Amino acid sequence: MALNPLTAVRQAFGARAEATPEPGVVALQRIAIEMTGGGPTEIYDVVHAGPTNPKSTAWWPGRSNDAGVHVTHGIAFMQAAVWACIDAIASAIASSDWNVYAGVRGADDKKVIPEDRLQYVLNTRFNPEMTAQAGKRAMGIGAAGYGNGIAEIEWDMAGRLAWLWPISPDRVEMVRNQFGRLVYRVTQDYQGGFVDLEPEDVFHIRGASLTGLAGDDMVAKAIKTIARSVAVDQFASSYFANGTQMGGVLEYPNKLDDPTFERLKTQINDKHQGARNAFRTLFLEAGGKFTQFAADADKSQLVDVKNQLIEEVCRWFRVPPHKIAHLLRATNNNIEHQGLEFTRDTLRPWVKEIEQEADFKLFSTRGPKKFVELDVDWAEQGDYGSRMTAYSTARGMGVFSVNDVLRKLGENTIGPVGDVRTMNGAAVRLEDVGKNMMPAPAPAATPAPAPAANAGQAGDVAQAWLTSVYARIQRRFDNRKDAAGASAALQDAKIYAAEQVAEMAEALGDRIEAAQAKAIEMVGSPLLPADAAAEVFKKEPA
Repeated sequence: MALNPLTAVRQAFGARAEATPEPGVVALQRIAIEMTGGGPTEIYDVVHAGPTNPKSTAWWPGRSNDAGVHVTHGIAFMQAAVWACIDAIASAIASSDWNVYAGVRGADDKKVIPEDRLQYVLNTRFNPEMTAQAGKRAMGIGAAGYGNGIAEIEWDMAGRLAWLWPISPDRVEMVRNQFGRLVYRVTQDYQGGFVDLEPEDVFHIRGASLTGLAGDDMVAKAIKTIARSVAVDQFASSYFANGTQMGGVLEYPNKLDDPTFERLKTQINDKHQGARNAFRTLFLEAGGKFTQFAADADKSQLVDVKNQLIEEVCRWFRVPPHKIAHLLRATNNNIEHQGLEFTRDTLRPWVKEIEQEADFKLFSTRGPKKFVELDVDWAEQGDYGSRMTAYSTARGMGVFSVNDVLRKLGENTIGPVGDVRTMNGAAVRLEDVGKNMMPAPAPAATPAPAPAANAGQAGDVAQAWLTSVYARIQRRFDNRKDAAGASAALQDAKIYAAEQVAEMAEALGDRIEAAQAKAIEMVGSPLLPADAAAEVFKKEPA
């Protein structure tokens, strides 16, 4: 275990360290640097000169706790469950597309701006020295592990965002300057030099906290759980390094001579040691007795304790255990739902924090309205069959077009025709839903004036129409009279007949007189709504 820097410096430099008028780790570091004649490399064995911030907790071995071990961020990050939870959150955030949209958040129509500079920075290159994935992941680790993911914003000469530069959270402290303004104080070197950054020049992802100004350190919050996990690991390492485990013991009433002992030893090693020789019968001589050792129940509880500690760590970070490969209670039936819980309960608070901070910090107030939105749909996707079923349903409801589905699948679109949204059935366009898609019968060409002798031809046409219409009315009456009763069926038929006759009369146009004559001939009544139609039930259609 590393020495406390105060203790280490006092041991190394004795009276001078005790007599320093500047109490605290900063003064002791300065003494160490002066007396060793150099920087962090020369004093590494004394104060481990790791962090650049003299106030950083990483200078200290850690906080005391009930488990009897000290924990720093470095030690905590070496715990598999802690690092896996932090990386699960950071990697999920970094792997999502941070898209830039034109307009105002919540508007009906939004469109990604692929040519925007910020779109390039957030999804391709954070700065000249790192990819966007690496930069976003570094900020995610800072946010999940330290409570604060921080990056300095570099602006171009026109006041537009040029690059983002992540800063390790242990180098940053939020303070009030002499004017009472909140600034980000970034330590620059091991001697305590610093620079103050204005809030508008810092992209800050905050974790949960009571104040809302800065996120609380999650390692500090979970210190007791993490310390117990460290203690269990130390116990297990010591047990396997120093413990001796025997399968049993051979007992003899009398002392064995050397030849007998060597023969027995050879017999056991050759015929009974190893997996291939398991369950063979052991023959003992000279009154020997073999006693087998049973497994220690107390030691077997070590696995249960480790499992409980893994689940406790997951609770602190709100990460489902299966996301860090702890599948003790996971099944094929619930694993997908647990994945959805990770998106809703774990990622969503971080996503909203990032989006709101980005909208406020990353856009110039002089430019057009834009906003940032993280696409986490990938985290909610099921297996391929479920996705295809969902896309098919959404397309049938008019929610997605063919091109929308292709974009979600990462495929090329099929052009403007693929942007048309349809609904199930006859694949009706959304704007045509509710309209009569069947074309109305084209009216017969207006015949040239003809002598009265041609009235018979018009009557023949009318007879064909009438026969069809009255047949439909008759079928409707027959189908309903048994179920609803003759009286109700007749009333329904009258209404239906009125509609059909009116539609037919409109289609016949100037041949209505011939049609009326044919109606009188067929049913004894002209084409009068309802009254004439009802007569059809007194006489079968011709």
